[in-house]
Amino acid sequence: MSVATYRLVHEEVQVEAGTPLDIDGRSTPVQVYALLGLLRRSAGVPGRSPQAWSPFVGRERELALLHERLAAATAGQGQVVGLVGEPGMGKTRLLTEFRRHLSGSQVTYYAGQCLSYGQATPYHPVRDMLQQICAITQGHDTAASAAVRQRLQDMDVGAAEDVALVLQVLDLPVAPEALTSLHPQERKARTFALLRHLILHAAQRQPLALAVENLHFPG
Repeated sequence: MSVATYRLVHEEVQVEAGTPLDIDGRSTPVQVYALLGLLRRSAGVPGRSPQAWSPFVGRERELALLHERLAAATAGQGQVVGLVGEPGMGKTRLLTEFRRHLSGSQVTYYAGQCLSYGQATPYHPVRDMLQQICAITQGHDTAASAAVRQRLQDMDVGAAEDVALVLQVLDLPVAPEALTSLHPQERKARTFALLRHLILHAAQRQPLALAVENLHFPG
């Protein structure tokens, strides 16, 4: 990828600087980067600086409503809020401002993305949240697998099958024999139970907000 592309996606991908290329018409070699893997995935142009955004106006009522629902959830009453609107209406911006207002508060915020090209990928938006729950920040499979095992150990979940199921959701390497004893329906039910347990465990430590964007792209 070019330098311009790298600047847009550098927070999303793991890269390695390549040997500068000689391009016809250019007096100096052009720096390029090799894509090694994804760190996280999101819609839009994540590398765009917030300073380039227009002022946030006209959504005070909606922002206040989100904070009201968060207050109810913090008091122990779980809440579900749907943001519906035409493309470009500012749904993502509203969530961004809401999250910005949570900075410094005792609230955990995890976000997942439904992407147009991820419709055939099981648990696609859940993967993003699971990476955040397990504090996976590295692009290497070994480090990511270790982070998953550590999180499950913190939850007193140590069965080899449970570890393998979570690794499978994250598309991390799993020993072929790890899941042979589980039938497909049992795998599905156990995976759902594990995901529920992981989310509840995170919510028990402090208030938890989960955001799933672009649900018109089912994941």
